[in-house]
Amino acid sequence: MNRLLEKIQPFIEKHTKISIAIIVVSVLLTGNLLEPDRTQHVKTHPQPENQSQEKITVWTCSMHPQIRATEPGLCPICSMELVPVSSGDEEDDTTSLQGLKLSDAAKKLIELETSVARRIDLKPEIRLFGKITTDESRMKTISARFPGRIEKLYADYTGYEIKKGSRMADIYSPELISAQEELLQAEKALKNEKDPELMKQRIIEDNLKSAEKKLRLWGISETQIEKLKSKMKVFDTFPVYSPLDGLVTEKKIQEGDYIKTGSMLFTVSDLSKVWVELEVYETDQFLIETGQKAEIKTASNPGKTFDGKIIYIDPLLDNLKRTVDVRVGVDNPNGLLKPGMLAEAALEITTGYCNSHPIVIEDTAPLITGKRAIVYIEKSDGNSYEGREIIIGPKIGRYYIVESGLDEGEKIVTRGNFKIDSELQIRAKKSMMSPASDNESKNTHPSDEKHTSQTMHQSGHENPGKTNKIISGNLNLILEEYFTIQQELTNDNLKGTKASAEKLVSILKQIKQHGSDTLQKLIKNSADISKAQDITVARDKFYNLSQLLIDLVEKYKPSGKKPIVLMFCPMARNNAGAYWLQDNKDLRNPYYGSEMLKCGEMKKILAGLEDEKK
Repeated sequence: MNRLLEKIQPFIEKHTKISIAIIVVSVLLTGNLLEPDRTQHVKTHPQPENQSQEKITVWTCSMHPQIRATEPGLCPICSMELVPVSSGDEEDDTTSLQGLKLSDAAKKLIELETSVARRIDLKPEIRLFGKITTDESRMKTISARFPGRIEKLYADYTGYEIKKGSRMADIYSPELISAQEELLQAEKALKNEKDPELMKQRIIEDNLKSAEKKLRLWGISETQIEKLKSKMKVFDTFPVYSPLDGLVTEKKIQEGDYIKTGSMLFTVSDLSKVWVELEVYETDQFLIETGQKAEIKTASNPGKTFDGKIIYIDPLLDNLKRTVDVRVGVDNPNGLLKPGMLAEAALEITTGYCNSHPIVIEDTAPLITGKRAIVYIEKSDGNSYEGREIIIGPKIGRYYIVESGLDEGEKIVTRGNFKIDSELQIRAKKSMMSPASDNESKNTHPSDEKHTSQTMHQSGHENPGKTNKIISGNLNLILEEYFTIQQELTNDNLKGTKASAEKLVSILKQIKQHGSDTLQKLIKNSADISKAQDITVARDKFYNLSQLLIDLVEKYKPSGKKPIVLMFCPMARNNAGAYWLQDNKDLRNPYYGSEMLKCGEMKKILAGLEDEKK
């Protein structure tokens, strides 16, 4: 073994040196080749640490998304802590204040679809639902005109098909027998009368006519009367005949029943024509008119349609359903339409917008708030979408008529529009629920620059003179008690608020001068607060008092040791906003008290020490 190792050792040493040399050369060459790429990578791609330093986190308020800040803090409106929403490069996809730019991946994610605003020849149909009823003009009720007993019944079941003039029943009536006897006696007297005296003959003729008239009023026909006179025999029973072709839809009697005058016997209905009673929503009523054609279908007659037309529109609206009843008349010669069946009607609209080739959009395109309608337009690049307010007309079929705001050929979003709008709302951009004008009106008050707008001038301006000196000389005294009322309201103390308001009334009455309209209003508003039965009413009255005093402070600029600060809460008075005065910068909301003590913001210092104003 040792001899073998001695023989192969020189060979191993020789080849090992060669292998090491090859490896060293390869490493050197590889390093030279890779060096340029490594240098280029360093120059073109900054380190992740530098990249993260360039990003700025955006902070916003959960309740007021229009607040945007680059660092954490408190919301200036409600004092809630700001929360981070995204990185500073989040705005890269925003094209304008109203729009958004979406990548292809984002469009697939929200399943975005578009269509083109276009003019079309509208031939829409309104589909209505209702039921088939009997034509009331083709119904007859047969009732008893004299008392008696049903001797024989021919139409003896409901649904009995009968022809006009067919016999339905025989009635026995003692009263009718007496009336026949009167007629026969008058007839005999007239035939046997031989006295030439004219007066007596006329009396007999009058008796005969009276008996005949009585029978006619009881429904006895002229033929039956003539038959009675010719045979000179009283009939025990009299038949009842059908007044029209149709079906017996109601039967109220049986054989042997005794009946009274006016008792209902039968109802006969002619079903060769029927009505279809439909319901139209009040929003579609303007599309319906009398004489309009309708196509009727029923589930029991598949594949068959029945033509009809509107014969009546109910002038009254159903307050519960908010619908109007519409009646369609339909021919029914084969009796396929039966009262009680459910029916569907298709009405072709031929009035109004349908003749003018208007611009239309699909009904999924507009986002409707009640007062406004917003659509999102796809810009020419195919990835940018901008909101636009338009005016729409009625909805016809699956289209809305566009009154103004869109041009023919513009591309609009028909699916995914609500998601675009939601994203814009989160970013505090102009959207369906927050138009720019609303945001501006909520966050801006005329007193930021000048306090001469109509919203704050509720008190009349006094003429310069004696009244001005009285007001300016006592304004600090008035404000001192006003600040007490404000503090009591922030503490939710109704009793203390009313007591302070009573003191203010007393102070104002002492300085009141004849002809001072402003002082009279101050007294009235202070008295209203002192009489309030709950704190909500007191806060409403406090608003009126505040508006008067804000005007006075701006007009007379009272001096004092403390600043007079103008505060604003955008959520007070059902989001209409409300102002008040404080003698310090520590915001304490009198309109909400402990519920939202810090809701609001300081607008400006109206008066006070110059160093406080700064």
